Amino acid sequence: MRKAIRLIVLIPLAGALLCLSFLSLAWSAKSVAGAQASAPLLVHPTSQMRLAMARVQSDRDMDDPAILGQMRAASRSAPLAEEPFILKGLALFRAGAYQDAEDVLDIARRRNPRSREALYLSADAALAAGHIGDAVDHLEMLVRLAPRQRALTQETITLLATHPKTGRAALAALSDDGMKTEALIALAKSGAGTAQLLDAIALTRAASTLASNPGGVNAITRPLVEASDFVGAYGVWSALLPNPPSSQALIRDQEFSAGLPPPFGWEIRTGPDAFVEAQDNGLVGEIYGRKSTQLARQLLLLAPGAYQLDIDAVEPNTLVEVVIMCAPNPEVARATMAAKGSNLASFRVPDGCKSQWLEVRARASDPPRAGTFHIRAIRIRQAGA
Repeated sequence: MRKAIRLIVLIPLAGALLCLSFLSLAWSAKSVAGAQASAPLLVHPTSQMRLAMARVQSDRDMDDPAILGQMRAASRSAPLAEEPFILKGLALFRAGAYQDAEDVLDIARRRNPRSREALYLSADAALAAGHIGDAVDHLEMLVRLAPRQRALTQETITLLATHPKTGRAALAALSDDGMKTEALIALAKSGAGTAQLLDAIALTRAASTLASNPGGVNAITRPLVEASDFVGAYGVWSALLPNPPSSQALIRDQEFSAGLPPPFGWEIRTGPDAFVEAQDNGLVGEIYGRKSTQLARQLLLLAPGAYQLDIDAVEPNTLVEVVIMCAPNPEVARATMAAKGSNLASFRVPDGCKSQWLEVRARASDPPRAGTFHIRAIRIRQAGA
């Protein structure tokens, strides 16, 4: 596993080193090839160092006297450059002295914090030494500094965050909000259970990270819903919110104003067949009547028993209805917005119905008939309450 990870990280390092010869600048404003043929005094010391590093990459010979002489000559003119330390770190890494390589590369990074070569090699040395948190720190820097390699670098971070042997250390080290979200989504999709996800959420401090990312919350929770672990899904969903609602609520955000993320908050389904929007005064929109479509939905956790559904409509619209179904199938309730004010429907949740989808729908009409709708609130009460 460690060898495989090292190979993954060395791919962009090799590419970066191969490109160094094209990045060199000569005082004479000549190309790199011209600089090599010119008198040594015409070549900037930094360019000499980069040329030496490119020769190391192409020749694979770190003991070549010509290369070492070129590097020593350049270092006398530019003693604060990072390249000699990168080469020394590479030599130590190849020799298996990973801790010593990390120490030398730390000097290189302090001399040039934006050196991609030092960061790539530092990440590889940290992985080889088992310092997962340090490796993640370096890789997160590279996500920003090496955009062309971003996809590969992010994939490496995700691999570390989801692997059983490196996951906890990698998750705890993540600082970038986007990478936290991607890692948690990947972990959820990999089949992680509730306990593992809750641990990962705590390690990444994700409640504050995902406060304004309802899509991320839904993506992390959805695999548990699809696996029919509804109680576990609700626990993970609640852990991702800075201020979760009471677990005793029969329906969450009944007035559409709390902005809770799906699936246990409202998922608004605006699209080509209807315009839908949750506002401070309820759910509003316009339906076009061309085809039946879903307008909004949320997942409920009603216990078996008798209940009453109440749709508080600002204006009647018989093409808009609310349906409650046991996840994933049998319908247990349906009410139409036939009147202004309360539209009631009694229903019973049967045994074995562990979770329910509450859906606001629009029905098609023939001929198609457009119209507006406004739902002030949707409430659910236990029968007799």
